[in-house]
Amino acid sequence: MKSIIRRILKESLDDIVLQKISKRIKLPYFKEMSYYGIDKISDMKKLFSYLLNTEVSDVTILENDWIGVYNSEGLVLYDEHLDPLDEIHWEITKYEDERFPGQWTTILNIDGDFASREFNEDGDVIYLRDENGVQIDDRE
Repeated sequence: MKSIIRRILKESLDDIVLQKISKRIKLPYFKEMSYYGIDKISDMKKLFSYLLNTEVSDVTILENDWIGVYNSEGLVLYDEHLDPLDEIHWEITKYEDERFPGQWTTILNIDGDFASREFNEDGDVIYLRDENGVQIDDRE
């Protein structure tokens, strides 16, 4: 019984710690996680769930130079890669329109480039704004 209680308390403490880290960690997330000692995939999934405010179903790391974070539909929510010159590039993709779960609504990257879009009932883009301003505005 004591071991069950200890395990429950440890899991709760881990969640509390990961929630606190999610409020402090800065981009690029994967690089910053190493400073916090986060190296288990299960902890990464929990942390990314807090960071991206959505359920994370998978974290994939390829040869320590690319990480991809996926939702339950298999869509990339966040990716980060290290190029040969040791420059880190990252991109966050959000899927916030429940009517069209496979269509991104916002993309933000390291350079400050972003795109945000809205859809009509048929799934057509009716609004598109990026770092250069509004590109499409067919909202009524």
